[in-house]
Amino acid sequence: MVHCRMTECVYSQKLTSFETSGLEEVRYVPVMERGRKALEEINQGMGLAFDVQDLQYYTRLSREDIKRNPTTVELFDVAQSNCSEHSRHWFVTGNIIIDGQPMNRTLMQIVKSTLQANPNNYVNDFKDNSGAIKGFPVKQLRPAQPGSTYVP
Repeated sequence: MVHCRMTECVYSQKLTSFETSGLEEVRYVPVMERGRKALEEINQGMGLAFDVQDLQYYTRLSREDIKRNPTTVELFDVAQSNCSEHSRHWFVTGNIIIDGQPMNRTLMQIVKSTLQANPNNYVNDFKDNSGAIKGFPVKQLRPAQPGSTYVP
């Protein structure tokens, strides 16, 4: 009731407009000046959940490619995109290199190869990044009174 669940900003009173005066100010993170340490601190402070590879990648991206400090908004957006493997298409569809040797298939191609090995066994064949195989009848244990904590 008093905070934004997405940005976790706390509001001292109910919002009555779309004005942004009560929101946190957009800041630049000094990666150009302080390097990875600046990203590590903002990662911890904002709870971005960047892993070691993310920290390395975004430090290099800021310093060498875009040649500027990222904003807190940009980092928050990237963190939200990375929050699950569901959103990391580049990871599962990228080239795999093991011990310096490029593999001939991506991780997604390996996962999808089960479709060819077991045709007609899928209810959902990786639509929207998910898959489900056909099941079969099984015996189930069910409580006599669902939702009850009573045990006779």
